[in-house]
Amino acid sequence: MAIAKENAMENVFNYTVTLIVNGKKINITDFYLQDTQSPHFAFAKVTIFDKIVPVQYQTVKISFKTDETEDIFNGFIDACHNFKDKSILFLKEGSKDLHYQKIIQSYRRETAQNILVEILQKMNINNFNINFIDCEIDRFPIYKENALLIIQRLKQIIKDYTNQEILSFFDKKGVFHFVEKEKYILKTKTISFLTKKNITNDSVGIIECLPTNIRANNSILINFKNYTSIQTFFEFIDGKGRSKIYYETND
Repeated sequence: MAIAKENAMENVFNYTVTLIVNGKKINITDFYLQDTQSPHFAFAKVTIFDKIVPVQYQTVKISFKTDETEDIFNGFIDACHNFKDKSILFLKEGSKDLHYQKIIQSYRRETAQNILVEILQKMNINNFNINFIDCEIDRFPIYKENALLIIQRLKQIIKDYTNQEILSFFDKKGVFHFVEKEKYILKTKTISFLTKKNITNDSVGIIECLPTNIRANNSILINFKNYTSIQTFFEFIDGKGRSKIYYETND
């Protein structure tokens, strides 16, 4: 049952979201972040009113301040549109190479973990967490594929060999994770949501709530029942923010 609210954006508190480009901090007035279980990782859209002229592929970081300041996004500028009074930036997680560089390589009788580590290092991703039951792959040819596709292929082969479902994602600090899904979700810090406390609207499989930096694949409690987040949205406009979380029941 949906909870009647005049305007969800009127029921939230003021927060500060900061964009850091080349070491310069810029307060954001318009920000949107989406995270899903898709292979393309989280992406964001930012509007800034600042004299700085963003450049495509510059690295960026976004922090979120309530009582404390913490990172919520690490990535790069995938596209930017500069206007007279503002710039609109489209951001992706990870590195430019991860999304766009093509790889030619061939592996024979190599473990999935060794293949993964070599691919990540080629993409200049050196901060990662790998946790799954490894397996040896007979043949793994790569011909002009980007790392996103290669990672998806590896996940499918591991599932075929070991029946493990693998998650691959960047966390809020920019660490890349390639982990067995069930074990990872069980270890996440459970976030609690309650009607009339921090939930502003709800319907089947979706809640709108006060701003939270929760991502997909996190254990959550909704009115004391266990679920897993599968898609999250964070919206921030003129100092006010809200989150939307899609969730599924735990098997």
